Amino acid sequence: MKTYRKRLGQHFLASDEKARRIVELARIGPSEHVVEIGPGKGILTERILNMGNPLTAIELDPRLAEKLKRTYSGNPDFQIFVEDAAGFDYGRLKGPFKVVSNLPYSCAVPILARLIEFKDKIPLMVLMFQLEVAERITAKPGGKSYNALSIFAQYHSACALEFVLSKKDFSPNTKVSSAVVRFAPSPAPPFAVEDERFFFELVKTSFVHRRKKIINNLKALPFDAGQVDKACGICGIDPGQRAETVSMESFARLSNILKKGI
Repeated sequence: MKTYRKRLGQHFLASDEKARRIVELARIGPSEHVVEIGPGKGILTERILNMGNPLTAIELDPRLAEKLKRTYSGNPDFQIFVEDAAGFDYGRLKGPFKVVSNLPYSCAVPILARLIEFKDKIPLMVLMFQLEVAERITAKPGGKSYNALSIFAQYHSACALEFVLSKKDFSPNTKVSSAVVRFAPSPAPPFAVEDERFFFELVKTSFVHRRKKIINNLKALPFDAGQVDKACGICGIDPGQRAETVSMESFARLSNILKKGI
């Protein structure tokens, strides 16, 4: 069992105190539907169901799912799907719903991206990540953790790193620290972007080589150097800057200008 769970990148949360804090952060109201991804042995599951809220769990491990089914077989508020959360169709679920989860480290970012696809149904998410990933999600321009993931997450949601968990809060103990991030998905992005697909392609390209100047990274896009240089000037971006110092707003303006053909 330990080998199987390790392969999935999941560790069991073992701290009741941390479980309490996670659930409290979700501010779950009476009768609010909650979705839990990777419930494991059910430390969060039990706490949420004891509040009387309907809970949908998504668990990839059929053995763990079967144990939870047996434990809560008489509870009409509980349902579980044995599926991959990164590909799950959340549109099947009755909304709105909040998401409270200790995400598997190995696929936490793909799961986050999938949830964001359904953000119109999700008013709030409280998710646990490896600390390094949590710091990237919530990083601001100029920080060493700021990257394309920071912009992606903050474009779609207000994000806050709420607290850090120690390695000893898990069973078995993790090799790295973890952190809980609270997301409030935004109905509209913070800045106007004319073509989201191009915007995120531009952002991703800008961070491909972190130590390179942004002008050099952007050579991979189908624009000549003169166009990019001119667009950067209009946006107030120094072509000699590195992407880690460029704000989301500046990336949005650069994207719009390049898309228009200047």
